[in-house]
Amino acid sequence: PIVLKQARAAPTQPARALTFKRGVFALRGKMPTADDKFRERASVMFGRPSQRLAMQKATQPGVCSCFSGCFGMLMAFPIAPPEGSCHLHLAPKPLDPIVPCIAWAELSAEQRAGVANVEVGTGAKEGAPGWVNQDATAACVAQGNGELGGDLAAGCKSDGALFFCVFDGHGKAGHEVAAIGAARLPAHLAAVGGGPLSAPHKAIEAAFRKTDSDIYQALGGRVEYAGSTGVAVMMDPVKRVLYVGNVGDSRAVIGKCSTQDSSGWEAVALTEDLKPDLPDEKERIELSGGVVMALQGDCGGDVGPMRVWDSAARDRPGLGVSPSIGDGAA
Repeated sequence: PIVLKQARAAPTQPARALTFKRGVFALRGKMPTADDKFRERASVMFGRPSQRLAMQKATQPGVCSCFSGCFGMLMAFPIAPPEGSCHLHLAPKPLDPIVPCIAWAELSAEQRAGVANVEVGTGAKEGAPGWVNQDATAACVAQGNGELGGDLAAGCKSDGALFFCVFDGHGKAGHEVAAIGAARLPAHLAAVGGGPLSAPHKAIEAAFRKTDSDIYQALGGRVEYAGSTGVAVMMDPVKRVLYVGNVGDSRAVIGKCSTQDSSGWEAVALTEDLKPDLPDEKERIELSGGVVMALQGDCGGDVGPMRVWDSAARDRPGLGVSPSIGDGAA
């Protein structure tokens, strides 16, 4: 699931003041059916939905048991992938062309819509030789800003929405995953026909899904143990509304004027950290054939947070956030 939230500014507030009401929006516009529950699961056992057809083609017919064959048909999942491999990933391919957004440094004051300042900061991990920064960010707006832009083939126009994204990669190629997310997710938002603000919740959800597909396409088999959490904030500069979506434990926080705090500010979370042991996420993982357990310590006891595993043996992948983008093994 991708958690979507909306924050609305009071129209009487100054341009830079944000007071708001919060609302939580479901992943789908309708209640999930039984078919949705079983057929639309990204799975640690059966692989990503977009990989299933390739896995079906790669698996030799007639070698599965009656049980596994019937089970696969019933659940709309393929039977087990080729022996010796947890998942089947296609070879890396160049990403499809997409119109990039305009970076914050290149925007005019009018395009920034009253946002006074954007700063990016990150800290190095001390005492970690060879450490590579796996964070990536984006602050931008769609090309055009009222003129032809975004998906040129569809002839859509930019609606002036501002995009702010942060991605926190993990795994050996986590920095590549985060970089793809920061570059592609805003561009997918900008390419929405009619502009992303015409259907903001659907636009954010679709952008995350397309970005996830981009990561699989770009990394191929290296995506097995590489992924990223992410949070995206889309701002409607006219209505003063923030639309927020996140995967994993990347978090958006807003500062709100407070009369109760001596500092005059109150930190308000716009997102909820998504972890494997949240009830809905744990159910999704277990229905997909995965297991949610902590790491087993040397003495046999549980150590640290709950993680996603492909079996009770707790061999792999041991991911401590869920859902995420990438992470083919989870």
